Amino acid sequence: MSRGFSVVVLVLAAGACNQVFGLHETQTAIDAATDDPCAPITPFDPNRYYATPGVGAWSMGRSACQQRGMDLAVIDATDNTEIAMELDAGEDPYWFGVSYGSDGWVAIDGCTPYLPTPPPNGAAGDCLLLATSPVAFPCDSNMLAPTGPVLNALCETPRADAQCLALEAHSTYVVADRTHLSYNDAVIACDALSMHLVEINSTAELEMVVQGVAAGIDAFWVGAQAATTGFSSPTTCPQVFVWGNGQPDFEGGNTSVLYNAGGMALVPSSEGGAAVCEANAAPM
Repeated sequence: MSRGFSVVVLVLAAGACNQVFGLHETQTAIDAATDDPCAPITPFDPNRYYATPGVGAWSMGRSACQQRGMDLAVIDATDNTEIAMELDAGEDPYWFGVSYGSDGWVAIDGCTPYLPTPPPNGAAGDCLLLATSPVAFPCDSNMLAPTGPVLNALCETPRADAQCLALEAHSTYVVADRTHLSYNDAVIACDALSMHLVEINSTAELEMVVQGVAAGIDAFWVGAQAATTGFSSPTTCPQVFVWGNGQPDFEGGNTSVLYNAGGMALVPSSEGGAAVCEANAAPM
């Protein structure tokens, strides 16, 4: 798991099929009592964001984001890079994760949202919509005008909380089985090592896993299964999904996330993938 670090990959042990990799972060785990949970996430990671078209009302947009393991995006007032890179990242008109409450504009992640100067005038029942520029717009509206376009949404991977960031302090990876296992068999292979299926928390970690730990493996399982409003995972921490076109596809029953051919897909858990395992504690 990762958040803003320089990567050093160490081969600690090797066998005929399996290797153990240690990932050390230069950034220490966040201390919720002293660190700012709304501080800019560095380095900037564009794969934390996803433009979702044709969602309609604000609540429907939020639901569409949650089904991707994400939530409506909040452009943070303190993050100049996010403002520069993502303020116009969606397809106009689109919702942000900001609504008008008794104390003014409130972001769903509890951080101070970016508002233009002067800020849009809002009232109860309004949400923040970008239509050329950010404006206050009724949250229950489906279209910009009676004959206008259906409203869209900009999604982002939620921030990791203090507990998740503490898990990121030191991760160890093992390729437990390179053959094509079902999702459940891959879970069992990791359980036998007192580990869990790998979770992906940034593009940097994904690249490190694909190019280093899982080099030469065509497909491997990610520790995520479809749930009613998103995904369940071994640690319940948010993940960065590099979804392929038309994904995630929730058709069918027991489905899990498989990384294959440069992207992730939601597939039947009976399909085959390698077992790449992760442990979030310092190696012995």
